[in-house]
Amino acid sequence: MMHSNSKSPLIKGIGIVLNLIIGANFLLSAYAKLPSIEVFGWTIAESTPFNWTVAEWLARLIIGLEIFLGLLFIFQLFIKKIAIPLSTLLIVAFSVYLAYILSAYGNEANCGCYGEMIPLSTKESL
Repeated sequence: MMHSNSKSPLIKGIGIVLNLIIGANFLLSAYAKLPSIEVFGWTIAESTPFNWTVAEWLARLIIGLEIFLGLLFIFQLFIKKIAIPLSTLLIVAFSVYLAYILSAYGNEANCGCYGEMIPLSTKESL
């Protein structure tokens, strides 16, 4: 007899695969931004009220946070306590930022979400 809080192997397997996909997506996003980190910083500086210094720190913080979250999901660490809440907050913040960019500047050709590696418009990223 199964306990009410135990999950079937199929459900566990699906959860692991989804965590790996989410983790890989965060790591890819961070990796893709690294070669053009200055461009990413300029994008932040030009489209927000932050000055160049703050934008550069913010660009590095975002990339570091994406790496951190990617590793948490890949290695199945602190998923419910840290990874899901923090990634949800980050995705909501990105979505609000992209909605602002879309309303203020229109559908940019490349939002920089994946650096120069995978160009996505603002609408595609949303």
